[in-house]
Amino acid sequence: MLPTFENYQCFVICGKTDMRCGINSLSHRVQDELKKDLFSQSLFIFCGGSGFRTLKILAWEPTGFYLLTKQLNASGKGFKWPKDENEARIISYNELGNILEGMDIFRRLDELKNNPIL
Repeated sequence: MLPTFENYQCFVICGKTDMRCGINSLSHRVQDELKKDLFSQSLFIFCGGSGFRTLKILAWEPTGFYLLTKQLNASGKGFKWPKDENEARIISYNELGNILEGMDIFRRLDELKNNPIL
C-alpha cells in the first residue's frame, strides 16, 4: 500500500537533473549539494529541465525510500522548470498534484507575473 504524503513538505529541485539517476544519486544531491534532511517528511521533485516531460519524486518513509516517476504523454509540451542550480523551492502538496496532472505551474506563474490583473 502506498503511503499518503499529504503531510510532507514538497521541494522542487531547480535546474536540470539527469533522469537516469536513481535513489543513490538523487539522495547524494539532496544531502550533499542542497544540504536538505533526506530523512525528514519531505518529497524531493526532480525534472530533466525546461521542456522535459519526465519527473522523479524521491521520498523517505520509515521502511525505506520511494522513487516515483511520472512521464507526461507525448502531446504535452513539457514543463517550464526553474533553472536556479543548487536551489530547492517549496511548493504545496496541491501544487504538486497539479504538476502530476500535467499543469505547468511555473509557466502559469510567469504568465501571471507578466500580465498582472489591474
